[in-house]
Amino acid sequence: MVQAEQTQDENVNQSVWSEFDLEFEGSEKTSDNPWGYTTGIIDTDFAGECILLNPNTSVTLNIPENLDSLNLAFKIHPWVAESSDGAGIIVQYLDLNQNIVKEICLDVINGEEWFSYSIESIDENDTNVRLTCNNGKNNNDTADWVIIALH
Repeated sequence: MVQAEQTQDENVNQSVWSEFDLEFEGSEKTSDNPWGYTTGIIDTDFAGECILLNPNTSVTLNIPENLDSLNLAFKIHPWVAESSDGAGIIVQYLDLNQNIVKEICLDVINGEEWFSYSIESIDENDTNVRLTCNNGKNNNDTADWVIIALH
């Protein structure tokens, strides 16, 4: 099993997400957070580089051929966790033609804990994985800053 990790002898300026050729959708400028956008890569002092998703945004991870599993961790950003009622993440496995092969919905609750999710059985038919953020089961997008880390 190949894990998505960066070794210390790799270029320190290289993003831990660079091997996935990320494609962000729905990004807008905003004054609601210190980064100024609704989706992208942010650097945190508690988890390193994370993907930031707000409701109605998504990121597609183009999975490298040598990767047969991927471990991710999700949580509401700690700066807004007390104000958030949680969010949702839709995980879609996409085939070569970008058709959805499999879809799973995850709840990301507010709190201190990371929620772990393993993308398993990646094969030649599952070339991409799209992660889409929504308002969650309470349908309220207040403070729904979901962060995603490699785990």
